[in-house]
Amino acid sequence: MTMANWNDVARTEAEGTRLSRGRTVVVTQEHIDRCNEEPDGLFKPDEVAGTPGAAKLGQFFPGL
Repeated sequence: MTMANWNDVARTEAEGTRLSRGRTVVVTQEHIDRCNEEPDGLFKPDEVAGTPGAAKLGQFFPGL
């Protein structure tokens, strides 16, 4: 399972799409807020059905 951290989306502070590890990732304000609270956490990227190379940030795992 490939995980994504906040550095993978350049620690963005704006919603939108970002290129990360060869795929387009959708970043929402909820993701931004969560990473500001837990900057060392990881997201499990979920593939977007019907859109090859696209993912959304899924389940969040807090940093240790």
